[in-house]
Amino acid sequence: MLTAMALGLGLASSGLFRGPAAAGGGAVILDPGHGGKDFGAIAQGRREKDITLSIARKLKLRLDKLGPGARLTREGDDFLALPRRIEESLAWEGQVFVSLHLNKVKRKQERGIQIYSYGLTPIPGGSRLPHLPPLPAPPRQARLASEELAAFMTRALRGQGLAVNPPEKAALYVLKNPRIPSILIELGHLSHSQEAARLADPAYQERLAEALAQSLAAWRAQVSVASR
Repeated sequence: MLTAMALGLGLASSGLFRGPAAAGGGAVILDPGHGGKDFGAIAQGRREKDITLSIARKLKLRLDKLGPGARLTREGDDFLALPRRIEESLAWEGQVFVSLHLNKVKRKQERGIQIYSYGLTPIPGGSRLPHLPPLPAPPRQARLASEELAAFMTRALRGQGLAVNPPEKAALYVLKNPRIPSILIELGHLSHSQEAARLADPAYQERLAEALAQSLAAWRAQVSVASR
């Protein structure tokens, strides 16, 4: 089993944080949620693991054209444990980590995109993951950079006509990379019948991928200017 030391985290001091400017030449690390035996949310035959992978592939194509490209934590219908996702994001030394998911809630009228950065707010079901090796929270610099990225992406996606809820913070395991900004994007709600139909529509997936690519490119450009 992977441990915190095996992941190279050790003590999560602020000195580990590389920052987006220092990693300016790094790729965007895209993490399609779930996969393999882990289907994620399911509604009306639509599976989260399939939709997140489809959108991630479309997004990667766009980011590869914009440069310097993207890498996927999984390229097929493969199960990938959460520690492995963090391990790969550390080994690849990308500029930013973006985990893609879909939401499913009891209130079926809830809709819209939701972007998370790391925070101390507990998440429902978090206590049901005792098999995960304990990892420290990311250092303050990483948390602030991730919070800024979440806010930037929220504004940028809204500017392209998408419905995006205010950014939130949560103690999500996959956001514990201490070296680069990390966010998790819930791309919509499978529990909302109309939104679920859109999420499964290839044309809407293309629109989402384009909006995400343009937003990430704008953030990278801002980071590049700020670092000069």
